[in-house]
Order: sequence, then structure tokens, then C-alpha cells
Amino acid sequence: MTGDHYFALTSDDYSELWLSPNVSPAGAVRIAYVNGTQGKWPNGAPQRSGAIPLVAGQLYYIEGRQKEGGGGDYFGAAVNNTGTFVSTDPVIQGVQLTPYARPFVVNAGGILTLGASDQIFDTTGVTLNA
Repeated sequence: MTGDHYFALTSDDYSELWLSPNVSPAGAVRIAYVNGTQGKWPNGAPQRSGAIPLVAGQLYYIEGRQKEGGGGDYFGAAVNNTGTFVSTDPVIQGVQLTPYARPFVVNAGGILTLGASDQIFDTTGVTLNA
């Protein structure tokens, strides 16, 4: 839905959540972070973002980063429009996300050149490697 949204982050150990105002990672900024183990869910900065206006139907680039320091590990992010999180709030599920694919350009001759680490997915989800 269109309106202000809040994001919360929980992890073991260190993590960051980045969000872009559109589908490009170039504009992403860190909106929340954890410096060590954090229980589920925090209701204050820096583990929770401030109000972020989002538009229904628009795609946004979101990225989670985690660094394991030892022992157990987990990472979760949640979003809501109230700004108050409780321990039973669900994490953002993978089915709510679309994998990011870096845009590519075909040259004037219709030839697409891929680097060794580039991948393209066909319409069936099969990975086509360089």
C-alpha cells in the first residue's frame, strides 16, 4: 500500500539493511543496522528505520548484509506501516522478493557479451551462463 513504511532488522551478529528509492542499487542507502546480536524485533534506531514513503506497485531494490562473528547465526527483516514491531511479526518472505538482475545491453550487432560471473535467466528460470 502507498504510504509510510518502517523496516526492522534482527540478526546474529552484524548486519545492515539497504533500500533504494527505485529498482536501481545505485541509489540504495543504509536504513537499519545491527552491531552484534539483536533480538526480534527492535523498536528503535539503529535497528529500525524511520518512516520511508513507498508507492504501491512500484518495485524497490532492497539488500540485506550480514557478517557472522561466531556461534549461531540468523538474519531477518520485517516491514509494516505502524512503526511498532512485536516479537510475533513475520520476517519478509522470499516469495515477496524478486531476484535482482543487473541490466545488460546488446550491442548494435545483436550480440550480448557476458563476463565470467554474469548470469541470465530465461523465462522458465533456467540459468544461462557465459
